[in-house]
Amino acid sequence: MRFPRKPFVFAFWAVRQEALRDGNLDLGAIFKTSRDRGLAPANLKQIAKIWSAKLGLSEEEIREYLIQNIHFRLDSDCIEGLQLFYRDAHECGLLSRVPELRFVPASAYIR
Repeated sequence: MRFPRKPFVFAFWAVRQEALRDGNLDLGAIFKTSRDRGLAPANLKQIAKIWSAKLGLSEEEIREYLIQNIHFRLDSDCIEGLQLFYRDAHECGLLSRVPELRFVPASAYIR
């Protein structure tokens, strides 16, 4: 087994091709705004408060986890790691094909 030293992408925003037909939506900007609002200090505080009660951890532990352990930008290393994951899953027979990754226009969220 190889360990390529690439980030593992646990989650990302995805849309169906049909959603892109409405050319009036700037999905890149929408996703970036959503991410930035979620990372605003007041919102992080609220998220930490809600989840600390649910998980039995302190608000500070939750906040630190969110800002220290999660990378909120899909950079080139993340994309390479995601492509590698799909190729490996295909080679293991878990996927019938390697999906093509296509990104919405606007480099707004790859920053």
